[in-house]
Amino acid sequence: MIEIKKVVKRRTCREYNCSRKLIVMLEPGDILAMREAGRKYVYRAGLGKIFVQMARWYVAEQAELARQKRKERKKGG
Repeated sequence: MIEIKKVVKRRTCREYNCSRKLIVMLEPGDILAMREAGRKYVYRAGLGKIFVQMARWYVAEQAELARQKRKERKKGG
């Protein structure tokens, strides 16, 4: 793997909020930055924090699926 030494920018394929695409940037120091195309304000967060948040979302999603399965079993039985 190559370490990030300069900013890498990419534009998303789909439009998101307000019919704008997102500009995603990987910055040195393990930072993920995003902004809407045509806007100046950049939102930044460390990759560690983003990873923890994504893991929380995954765990919550799996718990919700398990709850739905239990609920369906109770209805059927």
